[in-house]
Order: sequence, then C-alpha cells, then structure tokens
Amino acid sequence: MRKAIRFLCRTAAAGAVLFVASFALLETKAGFTKIVDWGLYEIEPSCTLCDRLPEASAVDLIAHAGGEIDGFTYTNSREALAASLEGGFRFVELDLRRTLDNRYFAAHRVKEFNAMTGHPEQFEIPPTASDVRERTIDGKYTPILLEDLVPVFENHPERVLVTDKANRYRKLLDEFPLPDQLLVEVRNVDQYVAAKLAGVPNVAVDTADPELVRRYGIELVVVSADLPAEALKALRDTGAKVLLSTYDNCNDIPASARELASLAYVDTCSTGRVETKEADPQRI
Repeated sequence: MRKAIRFLCRTAAAGAVLFVASFALLETKAGFTKIVDWGLYEIEPSCTLCDRLPEASAVDLIAHAGGEIDGFTYTNSREALAASLEGGFRFVELDLRRTLDNRYFAAHRVKEFNAMTGHPEQFEIPPTASDVRERTIDGKYTPILLEDLVPVFENHPERVLVTDKANRYRKLLDEFPLPDQLLVEVRNVDQYVAAKLAGVPNVAVDTADPELVRRYGIELVVVSADLPAEALKALRDTGAKVLLSTYDNCNDIPASARELASLAYVDTCSTGRVETKEADPQRI
C-alpha cells in the first residue's frame, strides 16, 4: 500500500513538473532557435513594414502606451488612442495583458489596471473581458479589448499597432487579424522565431548585438534610447531597422538618433497633436 502511495505521489510530482516546464516553455519560447540552427526552418514571413520606415534624417514616432491624453500618460485607453491617431501618429503602442477568460486587453500591468479602475483589492488578479468593458480608467477613460480595435485599424489601414508584452502570438493574430498592421516587440531570438512561426511578419528583437542580428537575419531591433551612437550605427550597418525606447518627449530625440534610428517610442509630443479634449473615443 505504501509503495502504491509513493508511486502515485511521484507520478503526481512528475506531472506537476512537466506541467510547469511546459507552461514555462510556452511563455518563454525557450529552444525555438534550435530549429533554425539545425536548418529545419527558414525564418519567414519577411517584414512588411520595413520598406516604409525612414532611412535617414527622420524618425517615425510611436505613441507609447496609447500616447498622452489630458496630460496623462500610460493610460492605454481608447481616448489616448483616439488622440494619437487624430494627432498624426502612424504607430501606436499598447501594452497587452490577458483577462481571466483569456482575451487580450490593454494595460501596462494588471495590478495598475485594477488600481486605476477602482479595484485595488484585486491586486494581480486579471479582470474578465466583461469587467474591462464595464470599468473606467481614473473615472473617465475607456479601457480597450484588443478585438475591439480591429475595425479601428481597418478604418486606418496606414496605421500600425505596436505591442511588447503579448507572447501568445497565434492568439494575438486571432484577435487582431491584421498582420501587416501589427508590430510585435520580443525579448529574445527564441521569441522572434516563435512569433515568425505563428505568422507575425513584423517582429522587433530586444538586442544590441550586431552578430546576433546578422546570424538570424533580424530585420527590426529595439534598443535603449541611451545606446551610444557608435552602437546604433553598428546595428544600422547590419541592414536592420532600429527602434529606440523610450523618450519622455519627442523634442528629446538627439540628431544622431534621428539619423540612425527609424522609430522611437515617445510618451508625449506637441508637434502635430490635436487638443486632447477633442479626442472622442467614438470617433475611432
């Protein structure tokens, strides 16, 4: 009897370990580069945005976390998105998290979202999709479910949604089936390969290593805004397009960055921006 109990306990423990390991692999995409290293997969699809990005002496701006609204940043709200689109931003970044019922919604962190929407007692417990639709941010701004953005971007085919926290790439495309209007930032090459396998064409890797960029044919890289100009030039010489993260204001972007980078995240920018009080979420 004791042997049977020990066997069952060990089996359960092994199953738990396998479950945790599988979940970790699903989240980190560890080991995906091996299929490239072993010649089993040629990375595709190719970047569909790269030919439309600035070459030199200019830099397109990414409205960080939806952009500024009424002097506030990091709201990831529908009103901030409306203000950014109306203000001329071609690229708008939203932080994406998953609801309790497994749908993507816009939030920098779950704990922050709960606090900003009047439910601090929920801490890190994600809201449901219906919670997202029913709540308001700081009592006046509208939260976003990713699926609700599809008609918005269909009406603005020249605009691009950028995100850097979603790592279930097939689900991302299921909820936002506009791959040419999507740019996904990833942490490493494993995630890069996983995103490409899922069918995401525009993938920016967080790396400042030119050799890594050349080895895997990486087309977009994202680096810190304070990376020295020499390092930026080394990355640009690989043929990759460079994204810089992040500037508080677009006026802070130095001439060297404008010369060498193609995109830059900004929290605020006065140029080309309409008055935020005119931004109506229903207009997008």
